[in-house]
Amino acid sequence: MKWLTLCLIIVGLSSCASRKTVTMKLNSSQSKDSITELVVDVNLINNTNVFRDELLLELEIRPAIDSMPMFIAGVEYKNAILTSRKKQVKVIDTSKLIVSKKVLKTTKLKQSSNVEVKKKDIDKKVNYSFLIYVVILILIIYLLWQSRRYLLRR
Repeated sequence: MKWLTLCLIIVGLSSCASRKTVTMKLNSSQSKDSITELVVDVNLINNTNVFRDELLLELEIRPAIDSMPMFIAGVEYKNAILTSRKKQVKVIDTSKLIVSKKVLKTTKLKQSSNVEVKKKDIDKKVNYSFLIYVVILILIIYLLWQSRRYLLRR
């Protein structure tokens, strides 16, 4: 019984392996600042070419003396003075309108990020306890082989 208890204690102690646990927390923060400038240049050219030709015909009829009648286009006028004027007007408008606009837009961007990384490493050392079991098994077989005469007599 003593031998059995001793073997169980040896097996129990040899099967436990030591472990080392390392826990790391990494906090990293990144921030980005950027400025973007956008330049918009707009040129607008508007050409207007207007040609206008006007013909003005002015007819004036006014009375002068009442004694003599006058017929114009089938209408009877008595003692009238007829005045007619022709006027021709040419208007040429070649105006050019130039509009220039320059716009500068600035955009600021601030971006920050925090990253937390948790890392857990378990370092378990190599357990050579199976070699002890092999050695014990070889010893038991050897002892049984040496004591075979004693065991077979009984």
